[in-house]
Amino acid sequence: MDLVPLLVPIFTSFASFGMVCFVVWTISRNRSMRARMQAEVQTRLIERFGTAPELVEFLKSPEGKSFVGDIERMPRYAAGDHILGGLRKGIVVALLGLGFLAVYAFWPNLGMLIPGFLLLTLGLGFAISTFVSIRLSRSWGIFPKKNDDIRE
Repeated sequence: MDLVPLLVPIFTSFASFGMVCFVVWTISRNRSMRARMQAEVQTRLIERFGTAPELVEFLKSPEGKSFVGDIERMPRYAAGDHILGGLRKGIVVALLGLGFLAVYAFWPNLGMLIPGFLLLTLGLGFAISTFVSIRLSRSWGIFPKKNDDIRE
């Protein structure tokens, strides 16, 4: 009895699980490093000012207002990154689904119809959720309305 046909599905299952674990670990490590760096910058800023009046004076200056403005705009930047990420995922997954459907058009015996439709609808779902996120972000005030000036 040949063990290779039995070991291939087991190996691919463990390999795909390991890949998912690696991606999750990388993303969480990146987020924790970013949070650590932000905390370090804030700590250095607080240490730089010896008294509260010095900090208040800095915050009233144009540089301080710019610094605080950047902090206030961070949720917008994060929301924009998430929305662009969703749109990217939608495009990639939808094109992958179209690729599966194209393979099915030329080689119908390979059984690519069902995965093609599933991936295409998943990609369209990502795109629809992106547009819903944009509308909700505008209604919640995270993004400016269509008629408002985007620049601040």
